[in-house]
Amino acid sequence: MVKTTQNNDGPEQEQMTSKEYVPPARTPQVLENDIGQDANTIESISPMHQPHDMFFNRDHASNRMKMMGASSWACLTHTLNLYLRRAGLQQVSRHFKYGMRHAEEFHLPLTISLPALPPMETRQRYIDTYFDRIHRLWPLFDVDATKAAIHQFATTPKLEYVQQEQIPLLVGAYLIMSLGADEEAQSLTRDGDIYLQAASTLIAHILFVAYLPTVQSLLLLTIVFRGRNKDGLAWQTIGMAIRVAQSIGLHRHSVVKPSQDHGVTQKAEQLFHARIWGIACCLDKIMQIESGRPSQIGSVDKDQMMGPEQSPPGLDYLQWNMGIAEFQASISDHMYGCKPGNRTSRQLLLDTARLDKALLDWSNQLPPEFHPSNELFCADADFHIAAHLSIQYHQAMIALHRAALIAPTAQFEAEVARQCPDEPSRFRLKGGEMICIKSARSIARLMIELADKKTESRIVTAGPAMLACIVIAIYTAKNPAGRMQAADLELLKACATHVKDQYLKSGQDEVFAQGVVAIYEEVNKYVRIVRSSTSSVDAGTKAIVPSTTTNSGTTAQLSGNGVGSDNNAVATSQLRREHKDCGTSSWIHQQQLTSAAVPEMLISSSVAGQSNWQNQIPAVHVNGAYWNDDNGEDNYQNGVESQPLPFDDYNVEELWNWMLLMDSSSYPMEDLGDPSHRGN
Repeated sequence: MVKTTQNNDGPEQEQMTSKEYVPPARTPQVLENDIGQDANTIESISPMHQPHDMFFNRDHASNRMKMMGASSWACLTHTLNLYLRRAGLQQVSRHFKYGMRHAEEFHLPLTISLPALPPMETRQRYIDTYFDRIHRLWPLFDVDATKAAIHQFATTPKLEYVQQEQIPLLVGAYLIMSLGADEEAQSLTRDGDIYLQAASTLIAHILFVAYLPTVQSLLLLTIVFRGRNKDGLAWQTIGMAIRVAQSIGLHRHSVVKPSQDHGVTQKAEQLFHARIWGIACCLDKIMQIESGRPSQIGSVDKDQMMGPEQSPPGLDYLQWNMGIAEFQASISDHMYGCKPGNRTSRQLLLDTARLDKALLDWSNQLPPEFHPSNELFCADADFHIAAHLSIQYHQAMIALHRAALIAPTAQFEAEVARQCPDEPSRFRLKGGEMICIKSARSIARLMIELADKKTESRIVTAGPAMLACIVIAIYTAKNPAGRMQAADLELLKACATHVKDQYLKSGQDEVFAQGVVAIYEEVNKYVRIVRSSTSSVDAGTKAIVPSTTTNSGTTAQLSGNGVGSDNNAVATSQLRREHKDCGTSSWIHQQQLTSAAVPEMLISSSVAGQSNWQNQIPAVHVNGAYWNDDNGEDNYQNGVESQPLPFDDYNVEELWNWMLLMDSSSYPMEDLGDPSHRGN
């Protein structure tokens, strides 16, 4: 997930903005809504009914702009904001306007840097670390030939005189040194910085010698940038790598149908080319599902592209990665590939079920010690690779089932039962919310376990762990009284703290990194507010003394201790139910629906005596949310339960439209309708 590409850096820049659906009956145009803006600026539009289709980052001072789609990270962060707004809390995304420069930019000097490679002992350690921990997952190079080239460059007296066709090999040597140094230290290092900068200054040179070594170097540069949480830069370099790969025909090689027009006739060389293209596919699909941006590669078929002949002896990590890439591509197409209205709710659910089964089938093909739904019992030397595969699996599951996480649980389950009454898949579809939270817990535990085992790796980035934090936060906000709440909050705190540390180590803006911890802090406040609100509601309900007017016109008070009419329990229970189910209406309004036997409400208090009973109820829901004042203090008036849940009354198709990345210029936003007015 390219989480930081949604964010700006520095106070002079605009905050993250999104184009959001505004019902034509209220405001005919599409607004650019700054996250964290005042309630007054969104007029009467409920934030719970503002679907966003894309995020823009703008820095007018430097004329910079970035755009991305509604990724799981962006979509679920927006959802969490809506829950926090319910309780008048700060939105977590206020931190994430700081971060675009780290993700998208890399400072380079105007002069080319050509540092000497490290001494033999250090150089050999970096080489061994790279081939032991990185190459086994991403086998980009011929091992013996690459080692020989690195040692040759180390003995070259003046690197500025290397021949042009050797420059891509020199870039690869620098990147192996950079990645090996960082991987050995499990952190960013001075050597890592020096050799990455040297390789980056030579990008123009390798693009003008655009052959296979250029593709290898660009793919390795993508891996290095991802390991430093510079996902925006990685997106650019994978794009360049794919274009060069297509220009030399790597995409035409496959085991099943090798190209007859390419000029590469040796079987081993064809398989090697297919392997490089397979790595490009994997990296492209990982970043597509993380960012919501459009891929440059269409469908992925690992059996056609790689085949059993390509499998190395022992564990075949690339084949497994290709397998998950197939389904990442299919899930991205499922999420973003159709315009609203092209599929019904039933079709969306059935497509979700089909891909869910495919993911399960993929995971069941892995050896038991690598199975992502179990604890990982593989050897320590393989743990970081197994963790990477497992995290990719769980991230795909979250993307696939995120509609169930967003929707009110009972409402979503009811629609599944209605749309798919006889489908065997209905049970997992109904459990989509639980699938998401279990996947998020697994990602969080894996990140912490990597640190505990001291086997952290540049191939495991912070993005999925941040997604896990957001999922756990949403689930906790939806289920504040759940029995797993305390454990989830502790897991969220531990994971958020770890992710913050990872971002700070990679040089990310401190305010952005603090935003990850803010996810825990704000949802923890939310839980306390809900508990306080529930306690106040219960106390207020018990204090209410309904009365009945007799035929003689006298009023009989009904106290909460059982004195008075036998109807006390019935009346009190009815009032509690009405308060719980009040939805978007205030409790005052709901009293109009009570039975004629309870026409008046009085307060019975042994201390304060009679008082206005309206002071005992939650504040009336106004415009869909409560907001903080300018000082950031909570002006919420004890009314979480009086407000509707986000996406209340959205069906599956409407949820999909809300999540969908689409071009508003090609599809009229007004056609989506306005579910916020349903039933009015």
